[in-house]
Amino acid sequence: MSPALQVDGLGLRLEGIALAGIDLRIERGECLVILGPNGAGKSVLLEAIAGFRRIASGRVALAGRDITALAPERRRIGFMFQDFALFPHLSVVENVRFGSAAEARVEELLRRFGIAALRDRLPYFLSGGEKQRVALARAFATDPALLLLDEPSSALDARARDQLHDDLRDLLADTGVPMIYVTHDRVEALTLADRLAVMHRGQLLQQGRPDEVFQQPASAFVAEFVGMEMMLRGRVISLEGGLALVECGRLALRAPAGREGPGAEVFACARPENVRLLAPAAANGGANRFAARVEALLDHGPYVRVRLRAGEQPLVAFVPKHDPALDGLNAGELAQVAIAPGHVHLVAAC
Repeated sequence: MSPALQVDGLGLRLEGIALAGIDLRIERGECLVILGPNGAGKSVLLEAIAGFRRIASGRVALAGRDITALAPERRRIGFMFQDFALFPHLSVVENVRFGSAAEARVEELLRRFGIAALRDRLPYFLSGGEKQRVALARAFATDPALLLLDEPSSALDARARDQLHDDLRDLLADTGVPMIYVTHDRVEALTLADRLAVMHRGQLLQQGRPDEVFQQPASAFVAEFVGMEMMLRGRVISLEGGLALVECGRLALRAPAGREGPGAEVFACARPENVRLLAPAAANGGANRFAARVEALLDHGPYVRVRLRAGEQPLVAFVPKHDPALDGLNAGELAQVAIAPGHVHLVAAC
């Protein structure tokens, strides 16, 4: 059975951005989140899939049908823009009606998105969350086989952003319409993604399940971008029992062995939630246990962000506020740190 969307070898070149060899597969009812920094080419990729940009190479197929040469209006793709792109001179109902000739469909969407009471208002008089719902209703008025969303939460407050995420999850469950969601926010990516792709400089560097990409990044750039705040440069000393021994300055860390053999330059990476502080009574010997000086303790709601330094190596730990290891701990003091070997990931140092 064909995937809902299949993109093979897509390439194009614009001033300042080039896409090269883009391959994507999305199944029905799946949300693919494309995560990357500004200027990575994320929006251009969506525009190319939608037909707004002519591609120089490659193929785009939707539900097994080749749509590479079709005009945008013939592709059955709904597009939700970053600024929602509502027509300012049209009312809510007229904006939704613009995407559909069927009046019954328009009324159904007004009810579905809870905007029936706003039907006669102009966009100027709508809140950010209300504009978002109108834009979603208009995108679905075309009866799309695919929905593309270009950073639609960037102008929303936290409450409206959460509501958008809930609406999209409900739409996936109710309609099965697959989605591509573009963002530069990794928390948003984790919230929405069934599959995650990291993009940089016009290329998709890694695709996979969110937990796989976040815990096992394929490169130093991906590791840093998805929040591996511990990235210690070192050298593989030896391999034994499936573990690599890595020398990072004065620290010796063990990690699951990867492709890199003895002598290889690597980054030893760990997520801050996997860097633990030990209470004094628990600070016995063991793999990846060492002393580090506390540089700062910063309140981050349910946890404390602890900045540490082990010799010349900077570390960050996210420690739950109820953790006894925080009791009486102050900046300038030594803390005992532990990182399970399974939580250290090695990537090649390029």
